[in-house]
Amino acid sequence: MPAYISPFDDRFLKLGRAAKLAAENHPGLDSADVMDMLARAVFAGAFDPPSAEGLDERARKVREAPENWPHIPIETPAPWLTPSQRKLSPKPQQYFGANRHTIVSVMQSEDCLPGEAAQWDALLRDLTRPEGQEEAFAALTKTPFAHYPQAGRRFIEGIYVPRGKLRRWFELRQISVPELLRDDEEQADKENAAAAPCAPLEPTLRGRPQKAAWRCITQALLMLRTENPTMQRKAMAYAAWKSAAKEFEESDLPSVATIQRKLGEIFRSNRR
Repeated sequence: MPAYISPFDDRFLKLGRAAKLAAENHPGLDSADVMDMLARAVFAGAFDPPSAEGLDERARKVREAPENWPHIPIETPAPWLTPSQRKLSPKPQQYFGANRHTIVSVMQSEDCLPGEAAQWDALLRDLTRPEGQEEAFAALTKTPFAHYPQAGRRFIEGIYVPRGKLRRWFELRQISVPELLRDDEEQADKENAAAAPCAPLEPTLRGRPQKAAWRCITQALLMLRTENPTMQRKAMAYAAWKSAAKEFEESDLPSVATIQRKLGEIFRSNRR
């Protein structure tokens, strides 16, 4: 876990900053509107890493990489502090990777949830009702951002989310991606990736190194074109992305927008 995340770190972006950037792209929309959507997404698990169930050792290591997790500031555990540091108020903080379960737990402990903290105990802390947590998340996904106390709004706005996850979240909702996230996408496309398990297709795309999922995506696109030649390109790109997402980590996937841009090149390179 990092002790500090720089605002210039190109792996993460604060939700509050993302909301402002998105609002700038949409006249008539303000950042509060976007934050309302993003807050609901946090508790829906939209930015959580994938489940660890069924993953092999390599995939687990990829999952645990900081770039796959939202990060929140949490007080440094007392055993990590010197006796003198433990007396400080406020206490030193560090950034920890957190899924929605950790986020809601910390927010409850700091009175950052809507309403009285005691109201959430029956949902979040009653061990006799394991379904309570899911009920809490369902309620929070339906709670307007304006209903959170000021401390809660600041907390959610300050969550650092991996830029790739934010980019995909915007794209899947057909919301214009802020320029800062588009730059991140172009940088991600330049990264080398491990070889994909799918059989290679010939001829392959030329140019920059491809992400590992491209071969499977290309196969899916060619199959979709054969089965449904009138399918809209955006829908085709998303269907291919969704198919590849079943086999690859998010870090190995190009964005839906990138797939859509390359459709013409893929089809020209694989003429029947």
